[in-house]
Amino acid sequence: MKESAQGRPTGADANDVKTALEERLASLAPTKLEIRDDSAKHAGHAGAASGARHFSVTIVSEHFLGLTRVARHRAILERVGDLIPYPVHALAINALAPDEIRTDERKKQ
Repeated sequence: MKESAQGRPTGADANDVKTALEERLASLAPTKLEIRDDSAKHAGHAGAASGARHFSVTIVSEHFLGLTRVARHRAILERVGDLIPYPVHALAINALAPDEIRTDERKKQ
């Protein structure tokens, strides 16, 4: 991904942004990491007009054991927060500890 002098991506190409998110979240040693580009659902939205994108992240990591939801989100945003508001306009986060994955999957059924 091309980066500016400040280390920010210079384009909002979905694949480049997804790769940047994957690389930055790798330090959390996820056992599961799903990143979905939801931008098409937000076409016409003010954030979309600037070329910024909407993403959803589901991440499972032992790093989250014993952490509150707020602490988990902070851990993620410490790693990717400089990508907001551009090239990421919105980031939906689902951060789970390994022992929560089965419970979360049952809720979706």
